[in-house]
Amino acid sequence: MRTLTPSAIAAYVSCPYRYQLSYLHKISPIRYSPALVVGRGLHAGIEWMYKAKLYNSPLQQSMLAAREAMKKELLKLKKVMDPNEFLEVYAQAQRDRAKVCAMLRAYYEVYPRSLNMIETEGRLGMKPLVNPATGKDSRTFHMDGIFDGVYRLDNNALVLYELKSTSDSLREASLVLSQSIQPQLYLSRLAVANPFAGICIDIVKKPIAPFKKALSRAKNKKPVEVIAEPLDDYEERCFKSYMKRPEHFFRRVMLPNDPQRIRDAQSIAWRVAQEIRDSDRYGYLTARGCNCKTTHGWCDYRALCWFNQTENYQHGEYAHEELELAD
Repeated sequence: MRTLTPSAIAAYVSCPYRYQLSYLHKISPIRYSPALVVGRGLHAGIEWMYKAKLYNSPLQQSMLAAREAMKKELLKLKKVMDPNEFLEVYAQAQRDRAKVCAMLRAYYEVYPRSLNMIETEGRLGMKPLVNPATGKDSRTFHMDGIFDGVYRLDNNALVLYELKSTSDSLREASLVLSQSIQPQLYLSRLAVANPFAGICIDIVKKPIAPFKKALSRAKNKKPVEVIAEPLDDYEERCFKSYMKRPEHFFRRVMLPNDPQRIRDAQSIAWRVAQEIRDSDRYGYLTARGCNCKTTHGWCDYRALCWFNQTENYQHGEYAHEELELAD
């Protein structure tokens, strides 16, 4: 049995060749990804914030958890990256760490009433994919994955919780996430034995406060003194920008439980599984998709896909943390 995750299905829908490189060949680019590191730090911080209800300082503990998660990503890069290049990456990572701390502080202020979270970073559990037309289980694929959380309403109904960070406008991000099939696939598995009221997506826009570059001053031909903005000041400026216009950076999107959308997502997942199975025989996954450039920039695999440049890529043991847990 082969494992598929909602992330893998979404990657295939976007570009079959990207899915093949990332999830089948387990190839990953050797570069620092601010979006990935910030996302990992924010998820770890919010997870601990909801777990630490019994602690006196959940915010401080969540910030420590975020720093630790970001540190793990840096250690992975340090093993494969040139030392001089890693020094530049490390400087960028410290600024991103200050951003994440500001995001957590602002989230704690904007949503003071904590959700009644009953599970965070939960695992779906391996179960075969189901053919939505016949209701029969697949003999080739099962689906597994990790969801951000589940919380309970006052009427005991459950709500699937998803957390997303974005550089786009909240309006654009809301439209994209409301049409995403990933939350619907999670809900299709979780709502089988439990009554779910819908999906809650917290969208956090990354801070836009620029980092002040280092300035050089020389007096009376003495050695040059380099003055840079302290990270604490940068974190405070990001936090203040959040507090001035919180509605510009935070949005909570509520999607009701729509059985039709769940069936549509299951149909897409089944079609993707069939195409992947058939591609083992015919080999058409190498076809490039049409999403080489999005609002987040060029695809990470552009150099390999377009120019066959392999020097900045590595083969990893796992293509995705969801597959790592599934295995």
